[in-house]
Amino acid sequence: MRALSEGLGAFGIDGFLLALDFGSAEEMLSTPLQQLPGHLGRLREHDLLQADPIIARILGGDTAFSFDTRELAAGDQPDPRWRSLVRDAPPLSGRVLPLPSAAGLKSVAIVCTTADQPLDALAVDCAGIIARVAQMRAQLPALSGENSDGRLLAANLSGVQLEVLTWAARGKSNADIAIITGHSPRTVSYHMSEILRKLGVSGRGQAIALLARTERGGPTPPTS
Repeated sequence: MRALSEGLGAFGIDGFLLALDFGSAEEMLSTPLQQLPGHLGRLREHDLLQADPIIARILGGDTAFSFDTRELAAGDQPDPRWRSLVRDAPPLSGRVLPLPSAAGLKSVAIVCTTADQPLDALAVDCAGIIARVAQMRAQLPALSGENSDGRLLAANLSGVQLEVLTWAARGKSNADIAIITGHSPRTVSYHMSEILRKLGVSGRGQAIALLARTERGGPTPPTS
């Protein structure tokens, strides 16, 4: 969690929550991967989890949106206690990012800042990658089942290598990845070579395809 916090903090993100495969507010907020400035504690203390419009939107299926607690508090919320609580707390602005999840469940990352300006697009994009890498590392042991392609698990990629591969899967070149991650182009090229070697593939396209199959939970069925 410390590494996750430091990585997000480098992009001006003050708070985050990474919740995987949940079906209720309680399950969503029981994740150990959270650092939201007092917000969750106050909601629990006042029994206002169900009144929080951010949580309500997520549970309702809306898992990709921006929010500003000052704007929400100024609106016509159904529970005046929630409105009063938020108005007395430091304002938060942030973004809810959807993540791949099990059938019937949800997985999201929430990133926010207490600054007076919203998160910029690069910070949100990088937060999504960092959250996805953290999710993949948390779920890799489950990918060794009989219905999964276990090569990504067996390869034991480092966190940096998972990040490089995930950016590559989003169409970024080695030069782009170097700029985004702060590594030198030579370092990114080295990591990509190590990824290909560990996965036993001959090109980045094959590595990206393997990542896509792993995220879907198993090998791609053969086509006729």
